[in-house]
Amino acid sequence: MELLDLDDYSLTKIFSYCSIEDLLKLSDISGRFRKLCQPRTGLLISPCMRKFELDYRTIMLSKEDRHVESIFRMFGSSMESFRFSAGIGRIVDERLRTCVVYYLNWYCKSLRHLTINFVPLPKWYLTILAGPLHTLVSLDLAYCDLADDSLGEILPSRTLQLRTLAIPGNQYLTGAFLANWTDCPKLELLDLRYCPALKNDMIDQFLQEHFKKHSKRVIVVVDSGRIWSPRNKDIVPKEDRSIALRTESPELK
Repeated sequence: MELLDLDDYSLTKIFSYCSIEDLLKLSDISGRFRKLCQPRTGLLISPCMRKFELDYRTIMLSKEDRHVESIFRMFGSSMESFRFSAGIGRIVDERLRTCVVYYLNWYCKSLRHLTINFVPLPKWYLTILAGPLHTLVSLDLAYCDLADDSLGEILPSRTLQLRTLAIPGNQYLTGAFLANWTDCPKLELLDLRYCPALKNDMIDQFLQEHFKKHSKRVIVVVDSGRIWSPRNKDIVPKEDRSIALRTESPELK
């Protein structure tokens, strides 16, 4: 028996063990394979479709923007977790950065966990990323050269479902973006490590306003992992100050 002789259920079972790169190649073989490789058919369920990490080095070497678009166009609707990092050297092609930001907005409508690290994100990039923001439960924008004015515009723009916001290593943040951000009732963890320009009163005011509105504790992590201790101990009641530190996004099963 040849591969083409198998029924659709058997083929999708085999395809579920393939990587996204393999699925893209299979989709070029025939119309039947292309249909079976698309998650919107409801037949194929593959872990790689839900949790995807884009290797920028491979993409930069290939110079194939259409390849990146093919990934998002075919699998973006089923992605729940996406990670993209340029590494400590922040060597990332401008064209690739633009493509990733736009494709996240266009194709990823059910994204829950988004990580972009060591990729500078000016204001207009963040404005585009505001599209998928309302579905996220965790957002990690470490070392992205973020500014208070840009964050201050997109975060209060709608009610968010975020539980974790990690923005360490953004040296220009003072905390002014927290001033009007009160519509995030499920927030549990705010990671502000390695942000030397942070102002203490900004953090205190945010904790006070957040607890007053939502009666919910928020852990703020600063200074290499130290948990923030408000100067005004009445901001958060004593019984609500102890919580297990959790910085990792939950594993998708």
